[in-house]
Amino acid sequence: MPRGSDFDEDLIRAGLAVKATGLTVGYGHIVALSDIRFEARVGEVTVVSGPAGAGKTSLLRVLRLALAPREGGLFLFGVDATKLSPARRAKARRRIGVMEDQPLLVDHWSAADNVALPLLLAGKARRDVDVDVADLLGFVGVGAEADAPVAGLSAAQRKQVALARALAAKPTLLLADEPAAGFSPQAGGRVLRVLHEMRKLGAAVVIATQDPDLAADMGATHWRLERGRLALAAQGGEQRL
Repeated sequence: MPRGSDFDEDLIRAGLAVKATGLTVGYGHIVALSDIRFEARVGEVTVVSGPAGAGKTSLLRVLRLALAPREGGLFLFGVDATKLSPARRAKARRRIGVMEDQPLLVDHWSAADNVALPLLLAGKARRDVDVDVADLLGFVGVGAEADAPVAGLSAAQRKQVALARALAAKPTLLLADEPAAGFSPQAGGRVLRVLHEMRKLGAAVVIATQDPDLAADMGATHWRLERGRLALAAQGGEQRL
């Protein structure tokens, strides 16, 4: 890695955003994930499917650097994420966008203000942020709700706001937990198409879902997670959405 660089940009351009080797994750005496070996590549969609309680959300928490593994290696953007200093960990997190199943938003703020927050924290000028936020909310399908307090939005609309916020920083790694749950088929399809489009913009997209058919619909690489163990189910194919 060139001196002064925080991450291995050559490796990222070559395609590898995430590589997990032998990860074990637990909560107290409970082992949530065991010997996880996993990759996610830039320009591709990767789907991790499995039943409720299989460990999907735990895996996403590890990938977003919100949960430390007990054992194993986690390489994000070409560096060992288990050995990052607090400052470099913060930089890594700024390259990760997250769409939660139950998003944490500031309820008394507008949708636009929730999306603007990461851009303002990154030092962007307010006038530029307002344009970007309007474009993002329109892109995900809630442009008309820009000025509405998120407390009054439906669960599906809140997830769309969360998606816009996740896209705001132009992430290298985009994580989505049950992105189509709670939507009508038409609206859910739109959200999934937005996620699929992000791979063309240089992101590695990782989706966790209970729907095993979603990987085939998106032409995604499919990993199956059951009882804390992960296995490759199918390589990416042709998108059907």
